[in-house]
Amino acid sequence: LALEADLQQKSFEIENSTLKKEVELQSYYYNYLLALEMKRIAADAQKQVDKAYDQLEEALDEDEPTVSQTDLLNLKAKMHTVKEGVIEADLGMKRVQLAIRFALGLQDGDTFAAEDTILAMRPEPMPTEEQVREWTIKHNPELKQLEAGVRARRLQMDLAEAKLAPEFFVM
Repeated sequence: LALEADLQQKSFEIENSTLKKEVELQSYYYNYLLALEMKRIAADAQKQVDKAYDQLEEALDEDEPTVSQTDLLNLKAKMHTVKEGVIEADLGMKRVQLAIRFALGLQDGDTFAAEDTILAMRPEPMPTEEQVREWTIKHNPELKQLEAGVRARRLQMDLAEAKLAPEFFVM
């Protein structure tokens, strides 16, 4: 009985580590999608700022009274901020890809490509806090592991107590 409870505890430990790995990989996947979205936004912002810069230079060359060198300097400052954003998005993508390669055990030359590259809302409804609490109490493998461990230790204690109890012999 104690061995059975101990075995059950080990199986819940394995289930727990499997679920933790799934959560970790899902986190990496959504970080990957977020990094892709950030790269798209940064690239679009870069195009928009470059276009505005070209238009502003044209307006200055044509001596339009509505623009000045100050406008050009302000835009250059914004261009620097956008370039930093592009670099940060690229760095974020590299970090996520490195984490995914490490988690999946891929080699340096291997690349990760997601089936879906659009960051979309998840279709399932969000549970309430009470529903999450109830589900956790019912299905959390860590709690099941603890229960099985306590049960195994109790059985081991009962067995040890039985060995220490006096034995009566009838002759």
